[in-house]
Amino acid sequence: MANGHDYNIANQTAPSFRADLNTVLTNIRSTNSGGSAPATIFANMLWYDTSTNELKMRNEANSAWIVLLQSDQTNNRVNIITDDIQYATSAVTEVKNTSGNTVLSLQVPTENTATTGSENTQVMTPLRTKQSIEANSIQTITAGTGISVATSGTTRTITSNLTAGSGISVSGATVSLKNSFIANTSASLQSGTTTSYSNSTGYPVFISGRTVSTQGGAFTLSVSGGSGTVDMRDGDGGTYDVFATIVPNGASLSGNSFYYLAVQLRPG
Repeated sequence: MANGHDYNIANQTAPSFRADLNTVLTNIRSTNSGGSAPATIFANMLWYDTSTNELKMRNEANSAWIVLLQSDQTNNRVNIITDDIQYATSAVTEVKNTSGNTVLSLQVPTENTATTGSENTQVMTPLRTKQSIEANSIQTITAGTGISVATSGTTRTITSNLTAGSGISVSGATVSLKNSFIANTSASLQSGTTTSYSNSTGYPVFISGRTVSTQGGAFTLSVSGGSGTVDMRDGDGGTYDVFATIVPNGASLSGNSFYYLAVQLRPG
C-alpha cells in the first residue's frame, strides 16, 4: 500500500483534487501503512510498519521512530514493546487474565508481605527476596548426640563426633568392623563336661561339643520367653553325636551329659 503522500493538497483541477484527497484519506485510515517509512514525515506522525507489524510514532524532534506496540496478526492480539512501564494513576498496574483476575501486580510487596508469603501476584525484588530467606531460613541448629555444630558468620559446619567402640573403626563418614572385631584372648574360652550350660558371660557364646555317651544327642536351647531343640544326631546309635550353636547371653543349653568348648563372641 502506498504511503508516500506529503499531506499537501495543492491547487489543481477537480478530478486531480478528488484523486489527491482519496490518497490522503487512504493513508489516514490505514495509519500510513507500508513496508517502509513514509517519504514525507512529520513530528508525532503515526506509521504502521507492515514489514514488522509494528505501530510507530515519530518523535517530537522528528529524528526517530518510537515503537508503540506490535500486532500479532496470527493470534489477533497486541504485544507491548517497551523499556518502561509507568503507573497512569496512583493505582497499581496489574496484568489480568480473561476472567479479570489479577495474575501479576507490578508492585513491590512490603517486607511483612514478603516474609510471611501472604501474597502471590506481587513482584519480589532482590531485597525482599533476601529478607524473606533470612526470615524463613533455619536460624538455629542444635547438635544431637555425637554431633557438633561450628558457627562462622553465616556458615554452619556440622561434624560427626562418633567414637569407635570395641571392634569398630570410624574413618571420616565410614563406620566399619575391624578385622579383629572378636577378641583374641584366653579369657573368652570355656570348656568342660556338663548336662546344662548357662551363659552368664555378658556376651553371645559359640558352643560346640559332643555327647559323653553314644546316646541322647538332642539338646534344649532355652532363651527368654521360649525354647527350641538343637538336634544334630547322625542317626547312628553307636557313635557320639556332635553339636554346634550360638547361646545368647542369659540363655542355656541342656541335655544329656556332653563335652563342650564355648567361645565368647567378645568385641575386640
